[in-house]
Amino acid sequence: MEATAEVDGKKHKLGMLLPVESGINRRQIVRECGTSQNVDIVWVVDATGSMGDELEYLKSEVLDVIGRAKAVNPELNIRTASVFYRDKGDDYIVKSNALTADIAKTVEYIGQQSADGGGDYPEAVHSALEEAISKQPWSSEAVARICFLVLDASPHQDPEVLESIRQQIQLAAKKGIRIVPVSGSGIQKDTEFLLKFFGLATNGSYVFLTDHSGIGGSHIEPTTDEYKVEQLNDLLVRIITEYSTIEDCQGKTAIRFENPNQQQQNPSPQALYYPNPANSQFTLELPLDANKVTLYDAEGKAVRDLADLKAGVHTVQVHDLPPGFYTLRIWAEGRVQSGKVIVVREL
Repeated sequence: MEATAEVDGKKHKLGMLLPVESGINRRQIVRECGTSQNVDIVWVVDATGSMGDELEYLKSEVLDVIGRAKAVNPELNIRTASVFYRDKGDDYIVKSNALTADIAKTVEYIGQQSADGGGDYPEAVHSALEEAISKQPWSSEAVARICFLVLDASPHQDPEVLESIRQQIQLAAKKGIRIVPVSGSGIQKDTEFLLKFFGLATNGSYVFLTDHSGIGGSHIEPTTDEYKVEQLNDLLVRIITEYSTIEDCQGKTAIRFENPNQQQQNPSPQALYYPNPANSQFTLELPLDANKVTLYDAEGKAVRDLADLKAGVHTVQVHDLPPGFYTLRIWAEGRVQSGKVIVVREL
């Protein structure tokens, strides 16, 4: 099998590739160091009658979420859009506004929506994904493409619906669109597992509301060994920051912490970690004392816990972990931020 890579509009032949059992294929393409600062965020929201609380939350908080993400990452150029969906027989199945750099337009559009319709449990999730993944003008140059999917019910189970969902998840992965499901009250176990798959298949995250949120009705206990309760606003800002951060020209990746005093113009403190991908270990530079540093696997299970780390340089061992994607999360001074770590093995 041969491969070709396209970088900055130029095609580079990479030659014959080794099969997976023979090790990692490594090719080097020389280019000027620099990355896009564009970020695309699409909010996909179930707007049926049971989603009233979640929709009202989004109306009141989305501007603050984007504003805080910009404050932590002032260099980013953020575009937003929203997609709302219901089901067959309702006033509409899907409606949307297109990705735009004018955040106020998206906020205004979200503010015009209301929760109504539905009735049976399944909703037109597939139609919403088709609108969001296939029809939104996602930037091919964006450093991050994030689709927040806010819902409390499963898609229909018809064969054509399931095929549509399979195609859209595959297309999202191909386009580099991370799907981040946010499950509301009323979610059932089969839907929880499906939403986890959405996140895993697109290198996104699964987010769930709990009874601590005060949003919606009763929430099921999530299927996981442990979880930490976090304010949804804080969590969304953290996810946007995490997915928008890549390594710099020195090969170091930053984890940025929000400045607790937004009135000050001081730059956000940031932790650095490298190399990434890591083989047996990676270095973590902390700008402040950390109460806890945890490494989670793709299923959200904690696989490495370090407590009470002082500001300075630390080594994190990963030689015993299977290859794959991990989330590095740091708790410090009442704040939490995270980044992605890739563990590889040389054969």
